[in-house]
Amino acid sequence: MIKRVCSIILILGSFIVFSYSTSFSAENCNIVSVVYSNGVSDNKCIDKEKLVEMINEVQKKGGGYIKLGPGIFILKNQIILRNNVQIEGTDKFTILKFFGNIAFTQNEDEILDSIIVKNLQIDVFTDKEFTVFHLHGHTNCIFENIKITSNPKTTVFLIEPKGKAVPPRNAVFNTYRNIYVTECGKCVIYNGDGIPPKEPFAVISNNVWENIIFRKVYIKAIEAIKWVDSEKWYNLYAQAFDENVILIDLNVSRDTWMQVDRFHFYSPTLVYAPQLKKSKQKPIAIRLGKGVAKVFVKGVITDKIWDNFLIDDGATSYYVEVDSTGIGNILKNPEMIIYKKNIKFYEELK
Repeated sequence: MIKRVCSIILILGSFIVFSYSTSFSAENCNIVSVVYSNGVSDNKCIDKEKLVEMINEVQKKGGGYIKLGPGIFILKNQIILRNNVQIEGTDKFTILKFFGNIAFTQNEDEILDSIIVKNLQIDVFTDKEFTVFHLHGHTNCIFENIKITSNPKTTVFLIEPKGKAVPPRNAVFNTYRNIYVTECGKCVIYNGDGIPPKEPFAVISNNVWENIIFRKVYIKAIEAIKWVDSEKWYNLYAQAFDENVILIDLNVSRDTWMQVDRFHFYSPTLVYAPQLKKSKQKPIAIRLGKGVAKVFVKGVITDKIWDNFLIDDGATSYYVEVDSTGIGNILKNPEMIIYKKNIKFYEELK
């Protein structure tokens, strides 16, 4: 008799759980686990198109850690990142399909501190410009294991600072790790607002980039416009996919007040696609503009004999070294393998 009662309870319990988890149709339902800041945990099956609403709901309840299960989420609106909410997907199985122009942004009145966004695939469905991280002030944040897929018609910005810095909203001490972008126009845009010594002004500084792949670059992989300091890149792979590409373009503003200072590139890989059509303008691997100081580029590997490998357009000091080891060819002229100019700073960078 006891066994029979237990069996009935088990069946009823299974029915209740089943009924709850399929409140949406199977095709529209994805499992999401939430651990709220008060320690209470909850597993939900949410509609594919209701992710933004669910994240906002978690934030209103005091925040927490959101674990997205495998599946596809449809997003017509951007996700607003908040300090009390962490977002993690299931590596290679959580796909966010965005039909707007921005993936992640933040509120104007909040500085993000120590948030985490990781293990996501972002599919872009717009023919206009699309920004993955449209942020202003953020610090000690981690963005990790993120793949962005796009199409040739879309100009994708991986990260672009948002708005003007009033009050100062600096982007400092963040980590971007294991980022893969299939196609992008301008991949990373550095643009610290303001002209020192006037206040307020914002600085982009001391961010770390590790294992970054830009599979097809149509305009620029890295563009530094103004006021950037002490950025560190480890293992950069960037493939030029147009004759007009400048892979690393530092200090586009051509203004000495708009300082681009102490950029460090360790073992970057610059790869040129040889199947491109011929044109009068040739792609450029590195351009150092006026206002650039103490830029350090070590270990460049290339599979292309560049016509314009390095253009020095008024940089104060720099050190660029082309490494002959690894896959690819070194430059056509042996004297071009190592560039040195006022490299007293080199020792301090070791």
